[in-house]
Amino acid sequence: EQATADQYVDGRSDIYSLGAVLYEMLTGDPPHTGSTAQAIIARVVTERPRPVRSSRESVPPYIAAAVERALAKIPADRFASAQDFAEALQGRGSTLLLPAHHVEHDGVARRGRDPVRYALGALALAATLTAGWLWRSRPVIVPHSPVRFTLDFPTGEGPIDGFGATYAVSPDGRQIVYSGRAGNGSVLYSRPVDQLTATAIDGTEGATHAVFSPDGRWLAFNTRTELRKIPTAGGTASTIATGMRVALGMTWLGTERVAFFDRGSLMAIPATGGNPTTLIRAGADEGLFRAWPVSLGNDAVVFAQWQRDSTASAMLMLADVASGAVTPLNVAGARPLGMIDNELVYASATGTLMAVPLDAKRHAVRGEAVPVLDGVLASPMNAVRAALSANGTLLYVRGSRDREVVEVGAGGTTTPLPLRAGPYTHPRLSPDGKRLAAVLELQGSQELRVFDLATGAAIIVGSGPRVSPPTWSRDGRTIMYGTGGRDSVTIWRRAADASAPAELVAERRGLFGPGEISPDGRWLLYGRPPRGNEQYGGLWYSSLGADSTSTLLLQSNGSPVSARFSPDGERVAYASDESGQMQVYVRDFPGPGGAVQISPDGGTQPVWSGDGNRLFYRNGGTVFEATLEPGRSLAVKSRRTLVGDVEGLPALTDVEAATSGNRVIALRDAGRGPTVVVVHDWWEELRRRLQVQRAS
Repeated sequence: EQATADQYVDGRSDIYSLGAVLYEMLTGDPPHTGSTAQAIIARVVTERPRPVRSSRESVPPYIAAAVERALAKIPADRFASAQDFAEALQGRGSTLLLPAHHVEHDGVARRGRDPVRYALGALALAATLTAGWLWRSRPVIVPHSPVRFTLDFPTGEGPIDGFGATYAVSPDGRQIVYSGRAGNGSVLYSRPVDQLTATAIDGTEGATHAVFSPDGRWLAFNTRTELRKIPTAGGTASTIATGMRVALGMTWLGTERVAFFDRGSLMAIPATGGNPTTLIRAGADEGLFRAWPVSLGNDAVVFAQWQRDSTASAMLMLADVASGAVTPLNVAGARPLGMIDNELVYASATGTLMAVPLDAKRHAVRGEAVPVLDGVLASPMNAVRAALSANGTLLYVRGSRDREVVEVGAGGTTTPLPLRAGPYTHPRLSPDGKRLAAVLELQGSQELRVFDLATGAAIIVGSGPRVSPPTWSRDGRTIMYGTGGRDSVTIWRRAADASAPAELVAERRGLFGPGEISPDGRWLLYGRPPRGNEQYGGLWYSSLGADSTSTLLLQSNGSPVSARFSPDGERVAYASDESGQMQVYVRDFPGPGGAVQISPDGGTQPVWSGDGNRLFYRNGGTVFEATLEPGRSLAVKSRRTLVGDVEGLPALTDVEAATSGNRVIALRDAGRGPTVVVVHDWWEELRRRLQVQRAS
């Protein structure tokens, strides 16, 4: 019973052991024999032992019957306790049912005269004592108890605060992989659960998503333009495909193929490389988003689907890989995580983990969805921070991405401003430096607010599933900003004090990430990744007037990010990894001329000073100030450290400078930030929660 991993093993297994020992003492042979241990176990399971009295007729029938009952195949057919066994060996008790052919007319008189009875009585007493000792000293079999712990990350190596699935747990729950910071870029880190530190995985630079193969031997991951894989036991990464925009999750179909969504179509590509095939074609509605596929074996994939500009509308769908049919599950869910038993575990858009019974073969839900865990960190576009392994290990992120706004002074001193810490992104100072426009990441949406830096008072200017970086007018009276989904944006103009409704300016599609609006409100600048041979990657711009034609500003094999217009709108600074390392560049807008590299040893997040002659940028935890040569030259005149990388101090991000004066502000993490929680054997806790939830 222990060898076959029975769920419940109790004292009746000890009764069987005592019966087997007594059988051999009486007959001279064990109840089952075989040439190997496997052969013996097979006979134990399938065959009855030879009756005791067929070998030793002198054994009293009641003793033979007691031994045979102790050796019953089914535990319920054995004695309930060692005391009952001992009573039966002495011919007493009501628990022994003798076969008819064992009953003798003078059984009582013969038992009184039988010398074997006295020997076996002593043996029974010893067996009772031995069984009692074994029962008290044997390990207690209890249900699995979940084990919780949190992960700590060294400075500069923590998980990136990027979009999407940045965590993966191996099928056996023993290894955690996450996309973490590496200077100005990212790399995959491996953290075995029995180790205190993580190790960067060579060959995964630039990776943002990762997923284990079902057998745990491979790790598939993506960079901005490539789909790659690497052996988990160590080895060299290899490219599966190039020019692929794998930004919304991926999954393995068995161990042979990797599946992902590309522009609404579910694609699959051999894990050895090759041409992708279309499993599920995108629907006719271009406003639909599909993301976060999770394989249910080789035959089905469950995923989330929602309207482009309404993440609250996310629903779970099930796709049949063979037929291409898509079936709505009629379950409101932002992201599926996996199956435990017959329960589909998924996350809502607000960060609650849910479970619902799912018959994957029939493509149907078989019961009511119930909440099983609250407080998981979520952000717009359904980027719920959680992962679930095949063995039921759960990883999730709790807490908030709160930051505080600080003013950077001479010598790199930082002074907190009177704004309550919050999930700020894209800070933009007003021209006079007295107000700050910033985007706040809320649960399932984003909000644009304008703060008075002297008092901390705030005004809500706009909101949406995503809000792009705002741009102040030169007189500081109005703000332009964008709202929309991941690759579409609607541009608005509104009074900075929200005294009038927002005015629609333009609508644009085909963006990758947020766009940047020029100071004069005429142009929208945005990035696009390469898509095979059909589209160049680089920076593009579009007029916000009647002509919506997109024009290529610069072509790049890398991925330009963090583009910013100079205050006069005649230059553009951006960061790109086209050289193999993220660097800061500047070029004239819209041209002519090429780009000039500003950072010598790496840089990102450039921002202009008010006079346009200086450029601030970040390299890791250090903030630099580069002064350009006067005139139209793009050469760097000098470079100095504004804020050094000090051990133990939170790193500054999103540095921002006013367009007049010398005011510089930045964001930094408030407190410890989010906490990564790992729960081993969470499946046992899930079962108990479901029993309580569904019984109530």
